[in-house]
Amino acid sequence: TSCCCSARAALRPERPWDDAALPVDRRVFLLLEQLTDAEKGAQLSYHTQGGGPDEGGAQCAAAGGCGGLRCDAKTYWNASACVDWANGVQRALRAKARVFVPVTFFCETTHAGGIQGSTIFPMPVALGQSWNTSLMEAVGTQIGAQARASGCSQAMSPLLQVATDPRWGRLAEN
Repeated sequence: TSCCCSARAALRPERPWDDAALPVDRRVFLLLEQLTDAEKGAQLSYHTQGGGPDEGGAQCAAAGGCGGLRCDAKTYWNASACVDWANGVQRALRAKARVFVPVTFFCETTHAGGIQGSTIFPMPVALGQSWNTSLMEAVGTQIGAQARASGCSQAMSPLLQVATDPRWGRLAEN
């Protein structure tokens, strides 16, 4: 979902953070210098988006940006449709946002890649009962590959043993 930004930077000197020739820390500083406090705060927000790409881009632009969006599985059931949607959101956001910061796309990966056609594996608590760390690593690798194929760049899944804390209501997912 990213583009080659060094060529754009030459055409748009008002966006020096797009210049891939600059060190990353300098680019980050230049970008953060341009963002308002509200836009920085918007980078911490995550949304499930059910509309088309223009609605997703508009939603993020209206908020001053957003840290993440989730492809709505009810609307976009296959991986290629989610990738097309994510690319459309990035284009719409680039056109509408004052300062464009690409959106991260996330999905739930507790026991599957989060999209139709993903292999559904046993819940992590069941896999853990096997004590087979090689199997668990192979399952995680497969889930990650399937999620990435649908445009997901961030996976949401429990990483710690939280089932011992009764305040956490999603025990079946652990």
